[in-house]
Amino acid sequence: MASSRKTTEEWLDELDQLVSKGQLTKAIDVIEQILLLQPMNLEVLNYKAVILGMLEHNEEALAVIEQIIKIDPTLAGVYSNKGRTLNQLGRYTEALAEFDRAIKLDPTLPQAFSGKAYSLRMLKRMKEAIAVCNQALHLDSLDSSAYYNKGKALQSLNRHANAIEAFAQVIKLEPQNAKVCYDKAFSHATLRQHLEAIEAYDQAIQRAPTFSAAYHNKGASLLMLNRLEEALEAFEQALKLEPVDTLAYNGKGIVLGALKRYEEALVAIDQAIKLEPTYESAYINKGHILRGLNREKEAQYYYKNARKLAKGE
Repeated sequence: MASSRKTTEEWLDELDQLVSKGQLTKAIDVIEQILLLQPMNLEVLNYKAVILGMLEHNEEALAVIEQIIKIDPTLAGVYSNKGRTLNQLGRYTEALAEFDRAIKLDPTLPQAFSGKAYSLRMLKRMKEAIAVCNQALHLDSLDSSAYYNKGKALQSLNRHANAIEAFAQVIKLEPQNAKVCYDKAFSHATLRQHLEAIEAYDQAIQRAPTFSAAYHNKGASLLMLNRLEEALEAFEQALKLEPVDTLAYNGKGIVLGALKRYEEALVAIDQAIKLEPTYESAYINKGHILRGLNREKEAQYYYKNARKLAKGE
C-alpha cells in the first residue's frame, strides 16, 4: 500500500503556493504541522524563518535561525537570512558580520552580497556598498536589489547620473516598482532635468496613485519650469492624500505667491509653519509673500526669523 505522507518537496510546493497568495499566517500553520512530523527538517525551519521575517516577526525569525545554526553551522544561506533579519531590525553592524560569514562559506551567494551592500549603505559606507553591489551583480546580473542599493549609494554620493542608470535597471526588472521610479525622478530633478523628473514622477504615480511625495516633488519640478497651474494642481493632490505634508503646503504657497494670489498663499505658508515651526524656507517664503502685499515691516520680521533658524538660534 502506497504511503500518503507528503515528501518535503511537496510540502515546500504547498508553502510556495501559500506565500505567492500572501497567505503567510496559513503558511506558518502548515510549517508547524510539518515540524511535528520532521522537527529537524532544516529546509522547513529556514522557510519558517523567512516567512516570520516577511511578517516582520524578526525576533522570532532570529530564534529559528539560531536553532538551525546549532544543528548545522555550515549553511551559507542561513547566515545570509540572519543578516537580512538583522538588517530589518536596524542592527546593521551585526548583519554585516553574518553576511561575511555567509560569503566565507559560499563566495557565489549573490543575496549575501546584496544584503551586505544594504548594511554598508545604512552604515553610510557608500563606496564600499557600491563595490559589493558590483560583486553581487557579477554573480547575478538580474539582482534588482543590488541595482537598487547601488543607485541609492550613488545618490548619496551625489553621483546622480550613475544613480539614474542603476534605477533604470531596477525598473526593467521590476516594472511596477513605484519607489524606484520616484528615486529616479529625484535624481533627475537634482540634475535639473525637470522634464525627465516629471515623467518619472508620473510613472511612480501611475504605479501608486496614493504616493503623495511623488505629487509634491512633481509640483516642485513643474514650479521650476514655471508651469504654475500644473504645479498648484500637483501640490493640492499631495495635500488631499497627506493633509500634513509641510513641503506641499510650502510649495503651494510659493505657487500662489507667483500667481499673485497672496492671501491664499499666506494661508498655505502659515499652515506649513504651523506644522513645522522651524521650517526656514517657509519663513523666507512668507517674507516674500508679505513683500508682495507691500507689508515690508512684517516681511522683514519673517526674514529675520529665517536667519535665526539658519544659525540654529
